[in-house]
Amino acid sequence: MIPAALTMMLLGGAFVKKSMLNNTDSVVSRGKVMVPVAFFLFLAYRLVLLYYVQPNFEIEQGSTLSVFLMTLYYAADLIISLCYLWFLAVLLQRSFWHKALRPLAYVGRTALSNYILQSFLGYLIMRTFNGYDSLSIAECVLIVIAIFSVQMILSKLWLARFKYGPLEWLWRCISYWKLLPIR
Repeated sequence: MIPAALTMMLLGGAFVKKSMLNNTDSVVSRGKVMVPVAFFLFLAYRLVLLYYVQPNFEIEQGSTLSVFLMTLYYAADLIISLCYLWFLAVLLQRSFWHKALRPLAYVGRTALSNYILQSFLGYLIMRTFNGYDSLSIAECVLIVIAIFSVQMILSKLWLARFKYGPLEWLWRCISYWKLLPIR
């Protein structure tokens, strides 16, 4: 997971540095054909690998074929994630979706704090209630929706009083090696 997470972080940094997030119109227009095609090809690859190849064929762990298939699988994860961002940029060009998705901006501005809180709560819930064995997929989805809904409200309330999320502020202080104002 660490290489994939590091890759996504570096890609995000590159997007910011190239100002791609400020000019989504050109990014959207350049990807009108390529992005949907890539999305469906890599999604199809993942589904075929998971639901057809792995159950029906014995592939030796660590073999050249296994390494190739799994490397492509993880690359597909990254590409599909980038496609999701492109689809989101397409939606945000329309005023209805721009207004409807605005509450997500608060969660985005406190993303690190929310990610750590989600991970902690998820671990706590799954361990405390033996969720790995007792909760259905539908129950897990409802828990995720509930946690995220509360995080949207808490993020908005927090940002009404403070400039950054708590962990985002700590990260900035560590990055600049000085105590920065949070308000």
